[in-house]
Amino acid sequence: MSNLNQITHNLRDSVDHLAEGWQQMWNKGKNAITRFTPKPADDSAQSPIRLSNRWGVLSAELKETASKITIMLEVPGMESDDFDIQIDKSSLRVSGHKAYASDKNEGKYFITERAYGQFERVIPLPCEVDDDGAEASYKKGVLELTLQKHRSAKPRKITVS
Repeated sequence: MSNLNQITHNLRDSVDHLAEGWQQMWNKGKNAITRFTPKPADDSAQSPIRLSNRWGVLSAELKETASKITIMLEVPGMESDDFDIQIDKSSLRVSGHKAYASDKNEGKYFITERAYGQFERVIPLPCEVDDDGAEASYKKGVLELTLQKHRSAKPRKITVS
């Protein structure tokens, strides 16, 4: 194989590996990408919210045991009462408003990667849950929800006589 053919072959392999990596990263993270919509009052000309991202990543973990489902969602910079959480039989909907708070009006922003505003994240559940036994806590930027599985979704052992 000539040098030019070898370089072309190596370049194609590199591009293929890069494309595969991007595709894998997109497939893993596409559900975590969330749109943030600032309120009109937040979007004034002086506000850094105007410069901030309209999209952010709200990473989640979902763990299932025999009797419950635990969901942890990274949502830094909020308070417990900023969330609106709704459960239906097949999904969990977490929405809220991440407000920009600063008492300093001096200086310029050169990097503004944080997202502010109204958001909503829907997480599909692996089985039906009972909303009566749902518990939620928020600590260190992580919203943790514990949902009890619906009776019909819990495994049952049947003894043979």
